[in-house]
Parts: sequence; structure tokens; C-alpha cells
Amino acid sequence: MPKNTTTPAINTATDIPLFLVPRFSYYTGNTVRSGTDIFVSVINGRPAAYFLLHWSDHRNDCIPLPEACVIRLIKSLAVMPDTERGVQYSNLAKYVPGFYEQPDEPGDVFFLREDDVCRKYREHFRQGPEST
Repeated sequence: MPKNTTTPAINTATDIPLFLVPRFSYYTGNTVRSGTDIFVSVINGRPAAYFLLHWSDHRNDCIPLPEACVIRLIKSLAVMPDTERGVQYSNLAKYVPGFYEQPDEPGDVFFLREDDVCRKYREHFRQGPEST
């Protein structure tokens, strides 16, 4: 995990999921033991706060995330067969309207330049069979 990880006051029972790693692997037939979810925390009077929650049997790490990166990450996860089922479309419509407003540019979703601010967040998502 990057050194800038933090553990803010998050509550996965009340914070809104935008992407949840499927907890069962069709590749192995087992429960997934680690993954990264995307949540938004909405508190009246404050701007929405987006974050990655990287979880495992051993620890949980929370990483703040810019809204622009949320949109790009979820768009890339939505087209991958092993992660598409984790996208929470009804929550995106309500809490990330920019997800539907921004034009789809194929290069923007799949190819991140070296200096792209969203590049460092993509490494938290695996794009193949899960290890259990």
C-alpha cells in the first residue's frame, strides 16, 4: 500500500458503496480474502468524500480518492468481466452524476499516462483471477 494511506472515520454500514469487490470467485470457487472497494461518505453540510477501502484478513487501509479518479476507475472496472458485477450503478446515478455526464473516451479509461494522477489508484484493483 502507498505510504499515504490513512484510516479516517469510515463506516461501511452507512457510507455508500460505489464498487464492491465480489466476495466469491468464479475462478476458484472460493471466498475472496482481500480486495478493494470504493465508497462515498456523504454527511450533510460537507462535500462528498470518496475513498478506496483495501481490505484483507489482516488489515484494512483507507485511501482518499478524487472524484475524477472514481469516475475513471469505475468505468474501467465496469468493462472487465471479472469486476463488472461489483459496480453499484444505482448509487453512481445518485452520488456520482459525473459518471454519466462525462464523455467516454476509450483511451482515457484504459491508458493512463505516466503523469496521470489516477494511475496510482488503479494498482489496487486486480484484473484477473483472484488468489484465495
